[in-house]
Amino acid sequence: MKLSHFRRPIKIRDNVDEHRQATWLELFLDLGYVVAVSSLSHIFKEGFSGQTIVEYSVFFFLIFWIWNRFTWYASFYDNDDVAYRFSYLISLFPVLGLINSFDAVLKGDFFYATIYYILCNCILIYLWSRVLRRANEYRKNARTFLTGYSISTLVLIASLFLNPGIKPYFFILSVCIEIVSPILGWSVTKGLIPVHTGHIVERHGLFNIILLGEGILSIFKNYDMLYTNHWYVLVLSFLVVISLWWIYFDCGFGFRTNLSKNIRRVFTFGYGQFFIYLSLLFVFMALEFGLHQFHYNLKSEINPIMLAGIATGVFILALTGIQLSISTYNPKRVYIPRTIFGILLILLSLFIKDRVVLLASVVSVLIIILIHEIKSWTYYKVHIIEKQD
Repeated sequence: MKLSHFRRPIKIRDNVDEHRQATWLELFLDLGYVVAVSSLSHIFKEGFSGQTIVEYSVFFFLIFWIWNRFTWYASFYDNDDVAYRFSYLISLFPVLGLINSFDAVLKGDFFYATIYYILCNCILIYLWSRVLRRANEYRKNARTFLTGYSISTLVLIASLFLNPGIKPYFFILSVCIEIVSPILGWSVTKGLIPVHTGHIVERHGLFNIILLGEGILSIFKNYDMLYTNHWYVLVLSFLVVISLWWIYFDCGFGFRTNLSKNIRRVFTFGYGQFFIYLSLLFVFMALEFGLHQFHYNLKSEINPIMLAGIATGVFILALTGIQLSISTYNPKRVYIPRTIFGILLILLSLFIKDRVVLLASVVSVLIIILIHEIKSWTYYKVHIIEKQD
């Protein structure tokens, strides 16, 4: 068998390539992140507080950040050879290990979490070294990525030998280096890097589907409420879940854009998705706990329904901000009302104390957003977009 069957050329994928669907490998890897995201819910088993919200946010960021880096590399340099496939498949092992070590982190033990994170970095360093060695262009970009990820990894290795009280700061430093490295990598090429927009938008949409699954799970875990006097609370919660799906995926052309060779759009989209994802998860985690409260006498420092309402408003504002920044079409008649409604959701959540009234108010605002956007986007598509296309 020829060597070329095992090792294929590495060449960046262009935005003008034919439509790229998510590969079987990408979909398989996403299963690992399904497990990772679901495992975090136990942080809120005793309710919501400032501390648990911070812990959840940090742990989810690590999951998102690893997924994000592997996803963008695949979108650029997926040559589907044996080395590429093997690298991505084995990346699941340290990811699962990292998630499994979060309980130890909460107790102050960072050793295993650091080791697993280092392994993830080593796989990425190997992948980017292939680009540096074998790709014919964008080597400056690859060199900057490699330098940043290597320095980050050395910082993590050094942290293993330091006092436990200092380790979190080294971990934060290493992640900050990794966040800056892609920006510098794009800057050295003046941002003129092709991006297959359709593929990267689809991949982030699929990750959002993973998170929406948490919303479905929160309904399923409390489905017995349908046969109680509080059945309408479950129905209202379900309406929240499907409304958020509709707003993200089907209200117009919010992500109709061209990310290729545009550094501002790339990082607004790629990094900004974190705030959409995190707010979405807080909605579902809070709804699940809030539904439990109607069954059991559960205590929570922060009212979960209030948190769900605030998170819904943040989701609306984050989504709108990103779409306004990157999209080809951003009519004021769509985004100005949505921004107002997002702020309204936050205010309602802060001032309405009754849980049922608040949940009904959130659903009402979401339905108003849906009706307004369906009508507005239909008009905009018929009278403007089709004429421009």
